[in-house]
Amino acid sequence: MAYGGRDDHLFRAAILQSGGAFPLTRPDTPAFQSTFDSLITNTTCSPFANATATEKLNCIRTLPVDVFRAKVGRSTGQSIDGDFTRTSIQRALPEGAYIRVPTIVGANTDEGTNSAPKGINTTAQLFSPVADGFFRPRKLPNATVATLINLYSTNPRLGCPYNTGSAKFSSGALDKMACSIFGDIVQIGPARMIAETLARDGVPVYRYRFNHLPSNTSGVGRGIGTGVEQAYVFSNVGSEQAWDRNMGYQMAALWATFAHDLDPNAVVGDLGMPEWLQYGEDRNSMVFNGYGSWIEKDTYREEAIRYIIDNVLQDGALTAKQQLVA
Repeated sequence: MAYGGRDDHLFRAAILQSGGAFPLTRPDTPAFQSTFDSLITNTTCSPFANATATEKLNCIRTLPVDVFRAKVGRSTGQSIDGDFTRTSIQRALPEGAYIRVPTIVGANTDEGTNSAPKGINTTAQLFSPVADGFFRPRKLPNATVATLINLYSTNPRLGCPYNTGSAKFSSGALDKMACSIFGDIVQIGPARMIAETLARDGVPVYRYRFNHLPSNTSGVGRGIGTGVEQAYVFSNVGSEQAWDRNMGYQMAALWATFAHDLDPNAVVGDLGMPEWLQYGEDRNSMVFNGYGSWIEKDTYREEAIRYIIDNVLQDGALTAKQQLVA
């Protein structure tokens, strides 16, 4: 995406974990403004609430780092600047306006437990959160939202976290349905979109699904949510269980080998793992699990995720021109 796909040799390869691709916003999005305002009103900068923008900014610069981090929340991020970042990835990929480098891209099985709203008891209560999305710059059309919701089951056995039977969240009877939808919109759908596009364009791409619940986890309700894989990728596992530690060794070795060779497969034999096949028409994807990893076909929730890729992701992403002049 950098510079509209112009290759200045800034990137040799890419590793995209929890492969999200958020629609980007204009620099003056209301979400950013509200974050800036909260830094003023909820810190020692409150006396500057009616001061000039320069005075407010100068005060923010004096805040301790821990205070700044606590108050800024999650409402900041990359935005369209018309130069380095010219559009959202949802627009750049179909147009081929991206830099072609070998890529690892994947997501965790239960991504949605981190991003979905809670307290959902009816499908009607899902409508507004799905329309608004997750830092989405504009609402989805009503017809799109209705179709998407109908592609997911209210049966908790089919909800996220997956493979947890008929158990429901105490916070809401349909929270597992919400987690399924949001995980697919925010991370799993975009990861599949990225893999499909790169494979279509002949770019070496290795797809994965992290499907291992750490033995020492304290958040079973989250399932295998966002960020769970990070300790394994860096071989910094806090568990003493052999399968956890071996999993960390395997993933760290694969990541390091890819960084060096632009292909992770030089070590799979020594690790006792299957060959990590490139993503292509066969849609091969590595499933990481501490009790034995395997290759699967990346076709789960095919109808719903295909609808997200074709109708939801691009619809929620404004073009560069729209974002700069709106």
